[in-house]
Amino acid sequence: MNKNQTFIILMLVALLLCICVALFGAGGYYYYYLLNNQSVANIAPEIPPMPTQVPPTQATPAEPVDAPAPDFESSLIFDEPGSAFEQLKLSADPNEELHLLLKQEIYEGSSTTAEKVLYAQRPPDGVWAAPQRLSTAQPDKFDPDLTALMRRPDGQLCLVLHGFINDNRATYLRCLAETTWSDPELVTEENAQVVFAPDGSRHIAGDRNGFLLYFDNTPLTPDEFDNVVEEIAVAVDPSGRYHLVWQQMGGPLSYHSSNDGQTWSNPEVLTDEHTRPWFTPQLMLGQEGSLHLAWTGHNGVFYRRWLPDQGWQPPVEISPVVHGEAILTVGPDGLAHVIWSQENKLMYTQQQADNTWSEPRPMADVDASAGILQRGKTTLAVDAQGQRHFVWVSPDNKLYYGVITQ
Repeated sequence: MNKNQTFIILMLVALLLCICVALFGAGGYYYYYLLNNQSVANIAPEIPPMPTQVPPTQATPAEPVDAPAPDFESSLIFDEPGSAFEQLKLSADPNEELHLLLKQEIYEGSSTTAEKVLYAQRPPDGVWAAPQRLSTAQPDKFDPDLTALMRRPDGQLCLVLHGFINDNRATYLRCLAETTWSDPELVTEENAQVVFAPDGSRHIAGDRNGFLLYFDNTPLTPDEFDNVVEEIAVAVDPSGRYHLVWQQMGGPLSYHSSNDGQTWSNPEVLTDEHTRPWFTPQLMLGQEGSLHLAWTGHNGVFYRRWLPDQGWQPPVEISPVVHGEAILTVGPDGLAHVIWSQENKLMYTQQQADNTWSEPRPMADVDASAGILQRGKTTLAVDAQGQRHFVWVSPDNKLYYGVITQ
């Protein structure tokens, strides 16, 4: 073999080695791409499929309207440049006095420099008082989120807050006596919902470490890693029966009930693939022990009603389009009212006596900066005379109030 032949053989061997290295590198990159770009659904524990249920009946979708109806009057409550408002909660006294609580975030540039819980009152047929900060007993540790605004059986207004103690989330309660709010009372050093029974006793429902669903000291689910508790809503009817609706992460809404708070029914699945939830379900009492349930799903806004002698009625699709959290309240006649965000509009509908729904109507322009994840920017209350009151955050971060006058 001469030098030329040897040179040619060496060049061929080198070429083959280069090809092998290139193929190996491409294969490794492709494996790395697959490993790091597969969907969460392919690597998360498999969640059992949701059962097929009766398709929801559909309410009439809203027609686009440029301006609210003439029976809707609105006014500015509060405007502070450099602020954002969220976690709005509204309640109406029997004497028509309104109570508003919300969280204010104050910015410098793109950074949040302060977070305040504000409280404002509106006397009957009066003007909103300027919102005042609801001071805290532990300002260095208590950074609260407004979780729920509720009433004790005696009518006293109470606010449930979630804050932190030593970096551990805890649940607090504050109640209003005439014009003064009580100091924050520690309910539990866990993330929990609070509910009052007809006898005035206080109960809690929550999750321990995100996995174990419990009511008071009674566990309702196994404490397992793949049983992530995401959302909880609880109510007690006038007979003292307890009702609890919760969601497993990525799963359906499930319902439990109990006559004594200790022995609970097996879970009843309330949603299917079409009606599966996105935001926290809203659960409220109606008349004669009935329940109202509304939630924002991946495919719209949905509603179900529970009757003591019939159980859960089929779901109703209130709107096929949604861009934020649905808010539910119940009027003195026991009928439900629901608001939600649709694009940049505050939408409203009310339940009729025959369990149908009014045509959804746009009430005002709202802050839609968070898109489909919008929550806490709107709230609704119905007073003892059936008058409907709305509070919302406008697109330019101002706080507005409106009322339907007819």
